[in-house]
Amino acid sequence: MLFRILSYIVADKSEIVVDTSKWKSVLIPRTMYEEVVAVAHIEGRTISGQLRFFYDDWKRRSLTKEDMVVIRAQVVSDREASEEAIRAMRERQMREELEAVYKHAELDELIRQRAAE
Repeated sequence: MLFRILSYIVADKSEIVVDTSKWKSVLIPRTMYEEVVAVAHIEGRTISGQLRFFYDDWKRRSLTKEDMVVIRAQVVSDREASEEAIRAMRERQMREELEAVYKHAELDELIRQRAAE
């Protein structure tokens, strides 16, 4: 049984998995990380809250409305491409699983028929 707790998916008490539909990891130099942690602590924010603050402040000061439209269009395009890649991967996995079942059941004729499709 799966339970959704905030931003984590908990399958059982021994396994906690971060919900990657909401959170992503970002690799930054250690010195930069340490400074972000220090600033977050001083300003009373979480690390992710501090990064959001930095990014929102940078966007407000640096980007025009036209820039934001371009960025938004790119985000939508990237999400659509990612969703299509996931669909294709799932379809491929399903075909491979079906072929493995057919092979296990010694249904060679069905394997040949599916390959011909």
